Amino acid sequence: MNLQRILVTTDFSPIAEQAIEPAAQMAQDSEATLILVHVMEARPPKPDPKAGHYKAAKAIYETDQEQEAKHLAELEERLKRYEGLAWKAVIGRGEAISTILSIANKEQADLLVISSSGRTGFKRLLLGSVAEELARSSPKPVLIWKAPPPA
Repeated sequence: MNLQRILVTTDFSPIAEQAIEPAAQMAQDSEATLILVHVMEARPPKPDPKAGHYKAAKAIYETDQEQEAKHLAELEERLKRYEGLAWKAVIGRGEAISTILSIANKEQADLLVISSSGRTGFKRLLLGSVAEELARSSPKPVLIWKAPPPA
Protein backbone atom coordinates (compact mmCIF):
# COMPACT_ATOMS: atom_id res chain seq x y z
CA MET A 1 0.00 0.00 0.00
CA ASN A 2 1.44 3.36 -1.04
CA LEU A 3 0.61 5.80 1.75
CA GLN A 4 0.74 9.50 0.94
CA ARG A 5 -1.61 10.85 3.61
CA ILE A 6 -2.46 9.23 6.93
CA LEU A 7 -5.35 10.74 8.87
CA VAL A 8 -5.45 10.14 12.62
CA THR A 9 -8.35 11.26 14.78
CA THR A 10 -8.10 12.48 18.33
CA ASP A 11 -10.54 13.51 21.00
CA PHE A 12 -7.55 14.19 23.28
CA SER A 13 -8.37 11.19 25.48
CA PRO A 14 -5.44 9.04 26.68
CA ILE A 15 -6.25 6.18 24.26
CA ALA A 16 -6.57 8.60 21.34
CA GLU A 17 -3.21 10.08 22.26
CA GLN A 18 -1.71 6.57 22.14
CA ALA A 19 -2.92 6.12 18.56
CA ILE A 20 -1.05 9.22 17.40
CA GLU A 21 2.39 7.71 18.01
CA PRO A 22 2.07 4.67 15.70
CA ALA A 23 0.32 6.82 13.07
CA ALA A 24 3.18 9.35 13.21
CA GLN A 25 5.73 6.53 12.96
CA MET A 26 3.93 5.03 9.92
CA ALA A 27 3.78 8.45 8.29
CA GLN A 28 7.48 9.05 8.93
CA ASP A 29 8.47 5.59 7.66
CA SER A 30 6.42 5.94 4.47
CA GLU A 31 7.24 9.65 4.00
CA ALA A 32 3.52 10.39 4.16
CA THR A 33 1.82 13.47 5.54
CA LEU A 34 0.14 13.00 8.91
CA ILE A 35 -3.23 14.70 9.14
CA LEU A 36 -4.29 15.12 12.76
CA VAL A 37 -8.06 15.59 13.03
CA HIS A 38 -10.09 16.74 16.00
CA VAL A 39 -13.86 16.99 15.68
CA MET A 40 -15.91 18.88 18.21
CA GLU A 41 -19.60 18.08 17.92
CA ALA A 42 -20.62 21.17 19.84
CA ARG A 43 -21.51 24.15 17.73
CA PRO A 44 -21.41 27.76 18.84
CA PRO A 45 -24.67 28.85 20.42
CA LYS A 46 -27.03 30.86 18.29
CA PRO A 47 -26.32 34.52 18.95
CA ASP A 48 -29.30 35.47 21.06
CA PRO A 49 -27.94 37.37 24.07
CA LYS A 50 -31.50 37.64 25.44
CA ALA A 51 -31.77 33.86 25.83
CA GLY A 52 -31.02 32.80 29.39
CA HIS A 53 -28.70 29.99 28.36
CA TYR A 54 -26.73 31.98 25.75
CA LYS A 55 -23.95 33.29 28.04
CA ALA A 56 -23.40 29.90 29.67
CA ALA A 57 -23.41 28.04 26.34
CA LYS A 58 -21.03 30.60 24.83
CA ALA A 59 -18.64 30.32 27.80
CA ILE A 60 -18.62 26.51 27.55
CA TYR A 61 -17.99 26.63 23.80
CA GLU A 62 -15.15 29.14 24.20
CA THR A 63 -13.59 27.04 26.98
CA ASP A 64 -13.76 23.98 24.72
CA GLN A 65 -12.00 25.93 21.96
CA GLU A 66 -9.28 27.06 24.39
CA GLN A 67 -8.71 23.47 25.53
CA GLU A 68 -8.58 22.33 21.92
CA ALA A 69 -5.89 24.91 21.10
CA LYS A 70 -3.90 23.92 24.21
CA HIS A 71 -4.01 20.21 23.32
CA LEU A 72 -3.02 20.87 19.71
CA ALA A 73 -0.02 22.93 20.87
CA GLU A 74 1.04 20.04 23.12
CA LEU A 75 0.73 17.60 20.22
CA GLU A 76 2.80 19.90 18.03
CA GLU A 77 5.60 19.71 20.61
CA ARG A 78 5.38 15.89 20.69
CA LEU A 79 5.47 15.59 16.92
CA LYS A 80 8.68 17.63 16.66
CA ARG A 81 10.67 14.52 17.58
CA TYR A 82 9.65 12.84 14.30
CA GLU A 83 12.36 14.34 12.15
CA GLY A 84 11.18 15.30 8.69
CA LEU A 85 7.55 14.42 9.43
CA ALA A 86 5.13 16.53 7.42
CA TRP A 87 1.92 17.03 9.33
CA LYS A 88 -0.98 19.36 9.82
CA ALA A 89 -3.94 19.70 12.14
CA VAL A 90 -7.49 19.96 10.87
CA ILE A 91 -10.36 21.00 13.11
CA GLY A 92 -13.87 19.85 12.29
CA ARG A 93 -17.24 20.85 13.67
CA GLY A 94 -20.28 18.62 13.51
CA GLU A 95 -21.25 14.98 13.85
CA ALA A 96 -18.10 12.86 14.29
CA ILE A 97 -18.40 10.23 11.53
CA SER A 98 -19.63 12.45 8.71
CA THR A 99 -17.13 15.19 9.60
CA ILE A 100 -14.19 12.78 9.73
CA LEU A 101 -15.20 11.24 6.39
CA SER A 102 -15.62 14.67 4.84
CA ILE A 103 -12.16 15.74 6.02
CA ALA A 104 -10.63 12.43 4.86
CA ASN A 105 -12.14 12.96 1.42
CA LYS A 106 -11.04 16.58 1.18
CA GLU A 107 -7.51 15.72 2.35
CA GLN A 108 -7.36 12.63 0.10
CA ALA A 109 -6.34 10.39 3.00
CA ASP A 110 -5.11 6.91 2.10
CA LEU A 111 -5.52 5.48 5.61
CA LEU A 112 -7.60 6.50 8.63
CA VAL A 113 -6.42 5.75 12.16
CA ILE A 114 -8.83 5.94 15.10
CA SER A 115 -8.67 4.69 18.66
CA SER A 116 -11.24 2.51 20.35
CA SER A 117 -11.82 2.26 24.07
CA GLY A 118 -13.00 -1.30 23.61
CA ARG A 119 -16.48 -0.97 25.07
CA THR A 120 -18.18 -4.30 25.54
CA GLY A 121 -21.57 -5.64 26.46
CA PHE A 122 -24.35 -3.24 27.37
CA LYS A 123 -22.20 -0.08 27.06
CA ARG A 124 -21.31 -1.02 23.50
CA LEU A 125 -24.91 -1.83 22.65
CA LEU A 126 -26.15 1.42 24.18
CA LEU A 127 -23.37 3.80 23.07
CA GLY A 128 -22.07 2.11 19.93
CA SER A 129 -18.57 2.55 18.64
CA VAL A 130 -17.39 5.51 16.60
CA ALA A 131 -14.43 3.42 15.45
CA GLU A 132 -16.65 0.60 14.18
CA GLU A 133 -19.01 3.01 12.44
CA LEU A 134 -16.07 4.76 10.78
CA ALA A 135 -14.67 1.43 9.63
CA ARG A 136 -18.05 0.46 8.14
CA SER A 137 -18.61 3.83 6.47
CA SER A 138 -15.16 4.66 5.14
CA PRO A 139 -14.23 3.92 1.53
CA LYS A 140 -10.58 3.90 2.68
CA PRO A 141 -8.88 1.45 5.04
CA VAL A 142 -9.29 2.15 8.75
CA LEU A 143 -6.77 1.08 11.38
CA ILE A 144 -8.39 0.82 14.82
CA TRP A 145 -6.01 1.31 17.74
CA LYS A 146 -7.44 -0.69 20.65
CA ALA A 147 -6.92 0.14 24.30
CA PRO A 148 -4.98 -2.51 26.18
CA PRO A 149 -7.21 -4.68 28.39
CA PRO A 150 -7.44 -3.60 32.04
CA ALA A 151 -4.94 -5.28 34.32
